[in-house]
Amino acid sequence: MYFIAIAAAVALDQMIKSAVRSHIAYSVNGQSAYPVIDGFFYITNYHNTGAAFNFMEDHTALLLVITAGVLASLLAFLILRRKTEHRLLLWGVSLIVAGGVGNMVDRVRWGYVLDYVHLYFFPFIFNFADVAVCTGCGVVLLYLILSERKDGGKLPDE
Repeated sequence: MYFIAIAAAVALDQMIKSAVRSHIAYSVNGQSAYPVIDGFFYITNYHNTGAAFNFMEDHTALLLVITAGVLASLLAFLILRRKTEHRLLLWGVSLIVAGGVGNMVDRVRWGYVLDYVHLYFFPFIFNFADVAVCTGCGVVLLYLILSERKDGGKLPDE
């Protein structure tokens, strides 16, 4: 079930990015191109050659190696522990993997990650895969907080 969800999220991410590539002109400096809610939410076509917040900009090869290592470790964790770990933890890891794979596909195929969500009040442009990674991290963090509160450090199965 986790692997089906990962595949579905990656497919959705790539479909959204394909639509943005087809319908929104490339923006060199990340200027918003299409107002969804003027003054609040824009769709743009921004090529991010770095990691989160443009960290390690123009180091695509290194980012690919790091991402591949992290994804391989997380996939191994899912495969080996899918029957023994709590579902909340596994869903969080699955979201992280889905987002990581979605952005890695971009890096391999295009040499950059397509970012397109620009919120007026937020200083960075991001995409669906980024949301999946951040949500997955939040779910893992929630699992860790909740598991610390239970005796024995484990959450009940249901």
